[in-house]
Amino acid sequence: MLYMEESLSVLNGELNEVNFERVLDAIWAELTTVLYDLIQSNLDKRRPPSFFANLRDTLHLMVANFKTAENRESETAADKETLAHIERLLQLHGYETTDLIHQYYLDRLQEQNRKDATALTYGVLTVQCFFRGNVLELEIVNARNLKPMDGNGLCDPFVRVHFLPEERFIGVAKPKTQCQSKTLFPLFDEKFVM
Repeated sequence: MLYMEESLSVLNGELNEVNFERVLDAIWAELTTVLYDLIQSNLDKRRPPSFFANLRDTLHLMVANFKTAENRESETAADKETLAHIERLLQLHGYETTDLIHQYYLDRLQEQNRKDATALTYGVLTVQCFFRGNVLELEIVNARNLKPMDGNGLCDPFVRVHFLPEERFIGVAKPKTQCQSKTLFPLFDEKFVM
């Protein structure tokens, strides 16, 4: 790092501002590639959340040092999408279990608050969740305004539960409700304890 700092100091003194910015952009591009590869290779190794939290802190430090404030906020920044993807990966994998669960529900609430046309197209599902100690109680209550899927204008609905991200819940059973025959307003009223 000292060598890099000295080299950048020399380049800053010798190059004009435009050329120095090009050098920083080239270094930035290489660093983001290395960081992305590091993240991908360590996802398979099942590193602890603290590892990814430290990488996220490193990313923030890199952004603060290599990107100007206007470049960070620019809508046309070439690496904006990649940077957002790296940030999201590090954020999700840096959470401890309880924080991950909390973030999941915040994301679902945000998704619910958006008046998404596809949600209205397929219907509305009502569920209740309780987390007590190390036990998750999940109650599938009912659904309404389901999209007809059968030729008779009705459907045979059921609910299958998936936990995300799936790699964190390997070996956890995926509960499934009983199938309700020929209805667009099923009453499931089933409880699962995990």
